[in-house]
Amino acid sequence: MTRTMSRRMTPIALALLAGLTLAGAASSAKPPPKGKAKPKVAKPTPRPAAPKQPACPGDLSGYFKQKPVDLALVTGIGPPGQVRGGNYKGHGYFRVSSNDTPVVTPAAATLYEGSRYVEAGEVQYLLYFRTSCGLVFLLDHVLQPAARALAAYAGKPEAKPDDSRTYSLGPVTFAAGERVADAVGFRTTGNASVDFGVYDPSKPNAASKRAGFRGNAGTWRDANALCWYELFAPADGVRIRSLVGVGATEGAQSDICPS
Repeated sequence: MTRTMSRRMTPIALALLAGLTLAGAASSAKPPPKGKAKPKVAKPTPRPAAPKQPACPGDLSGYFKQKPVDLALVTGIGPPGQVRGGNYKGHGYFRVSSNDTPVVTPAAATLYEGSRYVEAGEVQYLLYFRTSCGLVFLLDHVLQPAARALAAYAGKPEAKPDDSRTYSLGPVTFAAGERVADAVGFRTTGNASVDFGVYDPSKPNAASKRAGFRGNAGTWRDANALCWYELFAPADGVRIRSLVGVGATEGAQSDICPS
C-alpha cells in the first residue's frame, strides 16, 4: 500500500509566503493621495444686476403731462392729506359732472397692483400705477375700467363687499394720456367721482415727521403721499387750486398741501 506523504510547511516558510502576498497586493494598489483633496463645489450662478431705475426729478413741477380727467368736467376737488369720513386719506379726489367721465393716465406708467370690491351695491375698481422713476399713483372708485385695464383682472378674485385687499396685476404698460376708465363713482347714488393719489415710496413727506400727524406714519399711503396740485402744467395747477374744497364738507384743509 502506497502512502501519500503531505508536506508540512515550517513556520518560517509560512511567514515568508505571507510577506510575499502582502507585498504583491501593495504593489498592485494605487498609491494613497498625498493630501486629502477638497470636493469641488459648484459656484452659484450670479444673479443678473437689477436694471437701473432713473431717479425722479428733484422738482416734480409739471411732471404729469396729462390730467386724469378733463378739468372742464370737474365740479370740485378733495385735497390729499385730509380726514374724510373719519379716516385719514393720503389721496384726493375729482368730483365730476357725470359717471361716464373718461379717465386717462397722467404719465406713462405700469399697472401693477389693484383690487375690485363691492361698495354700496356696486363693483368698484382700485388701480395702482408706477412710473419709470418709481412714482406711484392710484385711481379708485373706477366703475368701468377700459378694456386693457379690465383684462388685467382676468382670473383675479371676484369682488366681495368691502374687501379691497390688493393683489398683483399685469404688469400692463400704459402710455401717457391713455384711457384706463370709461366710468367712475356710483350710479345708484349719483356720486360721480374718482379718487386720485400720488406717492413717492422713496421718502416720507414732511407732514408725517411732525408731531400730531393725523395719518399713520408707518403706512406709505399716508406718510409718502404727495400734494399733486403742482405736478401738472402751471395753468392746470391754478385751475385745480380753484376747485379744491368746492362742495366738500371737509373744506380745503390739507396736511400736505400748503394753502
